[in-house]
Amino acid sequence: MYEFLYHVKFTVINEKLDIKIFLSLEDLFTPVYSRVQEASVLENKEEFLPIYQEIHEYFTKKHIVVEESHLKLFYQTLKNFEISLPEVFSISYHEYDEELDQYAHILTPKEIVFINYANGKAFNDKRFKSWEEDNYLDTEYIKNVLIERGLLTTDDYYQNLLKAKRDLLLEVVELYDLDVHGDNKDLINKIKKELPEEYVKKHFSGTHLFLTKKGKKLLEKSQKLLDFERSFYRYVNKLPLEEFHLLSIKKIDYDFNGIGRLLMVNSNVDQLEFFDWTTLDDEEKTKEVIKEEEPKEIEKEIEDKDNDEKVEDDEFVDFINKISVSYKEEEKKEEEPEEIKEEEEILIEDDYIEEEEKVREQLAAYRKKREMYEMEKRKQKNKQKTKKTKNNDFYVDEVYGEEKKGFSILKWLLLFILVIFIIIGLLYINERFEFIDLGLPFSITEIFQAIKDTFKDYKDKVVDFIEYVKDYKSE
Repeated sequence: MYEFLYHVKFTVINEKLDIKIFLSLEDLFTPVYSRVQEASVLENKEEFLPIYQEIHEYFTKKHIVVEESHLKLFYQTLKNFEISLPEVFSISYHEYDEELDQYAHILTPKEIVFINYANGKAFNDKRFKSWEEDNYLDTEYIKNVLIERGLLTTDDYYQNLLKAKRDLLLEVVELYDLDVHGDNKDLINKIKKELPEEYVKKHFSGTHLFLTKKGKKLLEKSQKLLDFERSFYRYVNKLPLEEFHLLSIKKIDYDFNGIGRLLMVNSNVDQLEFFDWTTLDDEEKTKEVIKEEEPKEIEKEIEDKDNDEKVEDDEFVDFINKISVSYKEEEKKEEEPEEIKEEEEILIEDDYIEEEEKVREQLAAYRKKREMYEMEKRKQKNKQKTKKTKNNDFYVDEVYGEEKKGFSILKWLLLFILVIFIIIGLLYINERFEFIDLGLPFSITEIFQAIKDTFKDYKDKVVDFIEYVKDYKSE
């Protein structure tokens, strides 16, 4: 099991309501919400409700770490405005660690996802409202924050020009009397060519949001978070982005599907009991807080003993022994849950990883059996081949020997004919162009002519014979 703790700061400082929420997982942490508002919102329900809408998911079915006075202020505000109290799994009282505030500037996982969503959209796009309702984030506020931090910009005027509506394009064309007609693409090309950069900047700034170089680098490093945000089962199982973000850092080798399954297993733990908010109404009950360091009581006992005017040596030794025994017992109490946690972390891995390990083991066993079977099969085939070769040598020679001999004779005959043709060709070329006087008693040209005359003579005889047959039939 993975224990996600939400550290909450909800207090008024210098007439400002300071709300900060950090999520921790063991030694990892990330900010999930950070806003400073006028303290007057605590007196106006309509102003407070949007704030509570943004933070209520970090209380609902979560484990909270909060300072007692901060929790009382939060509880009293909800009670005064008659807002239904969230179902909190557990609340641990602990002083807020002010050192966390120095990390409040770090982008939250939701803000990273919003940067990707906002890229290329009009500044006043109506779709931001639906995104705000789905993700409980004030988009108007966060847009301005991200622009100030240089992650988004509205000043990429040439990109704005490409996204501009036709009304604005026609307005600029008419204003500068540009000779152009056609669709938006034609108008854009004409404006690019004809208008100076300063005029384009004047008319096409502040309309759309685009990533800066800084924003692009940030998204390149956050691809796993973006993949998870788009995944189907994230919405089906209502898995929080913030917990995914921390777990993805802890399980760096897992892809977003694996981490998503871990979160599903982690969120499927049934908890029947929730924090009892009524305990805050009774001051005596609110004092029953979780003691963060038991050894402090021991230190008080030591101080009380030191204040005594005289302590005998034997009594002092007995006192030290008692302290050491009690301190060891407290150490054991504190260490035991950690050991149990470690065992739980080892035993309670997510289901799909266990299934994959089982499948791998089964495949490994199957491969071994398959290899043994293949080896036996190859051995049997080799034995059969050796028997066949011994028994069938005579048969092979008898059946295939004649074919091999016939094929070799035909091959040599074709090769001989090819050589004769090559020699005749070379002799003919030599006679034609008179390269070398070989002094041969015959001429290739004469031989060709003799062959030609012979064929012609035989042809004439055949023709005469056919005509004789025709005359004979006619008579």
